[in-house]
Amino acid sequence: MTTLSAKIKSCDLQKKQPVSDVKRRLIARVMQQSDDLVIVIEYEGKDGSVTRRVVSPIRFVGDDRFLALCLSREEPRQFYIDRCRSVRVDLAGNYIMPVEMMTLAS
Repeated sequence: MTTLSAKIKSCDLQKKQPVSDVKRRLIARVMQQSDDLVIVIEYEGKDGSVTRRVVSPIRFVGDDRFLALCLSREEPRQFYIDRCRSVRVDLAGNYIMPVEMMTLAS
């Protein structure tokens, strides 16, 4: 599914969209295909720690964050779009809960 994210990224970069708009559009696309797709994010917590998580986006909560089922914690969580260092689309069938949450270097 990296093809989908690459197409969206390529298209948006040509239009010179802000990065947060690109991420938001990518997340919205996955919401429309929630049975088939998930996103893998590198997320910076408020303490500065960075984790890699697999989430299934549910809905947006305002302009700056979204609600998603975190497949690591096995519960709904809110994520700030600007704290997502990277957003990558993957097939939902590649994951079974609980998915290991990886801590990355800050």
